[in-house]
Amino acid sequence: MTTWIFARHGQSTANAVPMLSGHMDVALTDLGREQAATLGAALRAHRIARVVSSDLSRAYDTAVIAMRDRPHAIRTTPRLRERHLGSWTGLHYDDMHRVAGPNFLSTLDAAPPDGESLRDVALRVFDELDAMDDGLPTLVVAHGGVLRAILGLFDARPAVRVQRAFVVNAAPHVRVVPQGTWGELRDAVRRAPFGGTP
Repeated sequence: MTTWIFARHGQSTANAVPMLSGHMDVALTDLGREQAATLGAALRAHRIARVVSSDLSRAYDTAVIAMRDRPHAIRTTPRLRERHLGSWTGLHYDDMHRVAGPNFLSTLDAAPPDGESLRDVALRVFDELDAMDDGLPTLVVAHGGVLRAILGLFDARPAVRVQRAFVVNAAPHVRVVPQGTWGELRDAVRRAPFGGTP
């Protein structure tokens, strides 16, 4: 069994609007930096042997601030980036809902034009977690869409609830996971019927 701690980045300038940032590299707000420091205080209760972050600055800066009192190297990877939103990147949330409706992104395979589906996100993130699945207690700092996908599917929520769930900025989500689980979930998502839930 391995302890995994997942955290969304602190509030970003896009969160404050709010708009869809996806792979756009937006900065933390002052509040986001405060939230990252608060996350660091919460993490003192946990043993952490490894820290990995999305390579987007809002996630990486959150990890740096949260871990500043602990001597951990922070590895970054694009496989933990937020869901790629294609031509919807930069769109205000209300405008996206007018274009597609509030539930458009809630199936496994719906995707914005030139963007990723929930299945795409889950497969690349589960690949990354499976590659790291060696028993070390790990902190993963990523994004709301990423955490909705992996935690929702791990917790066996229906896809419509996965995508609509709200993930608080810079709060730790702890899961104790049997080794091999991330690979099993990846394979289940890959086999799931088109548009369905695993």
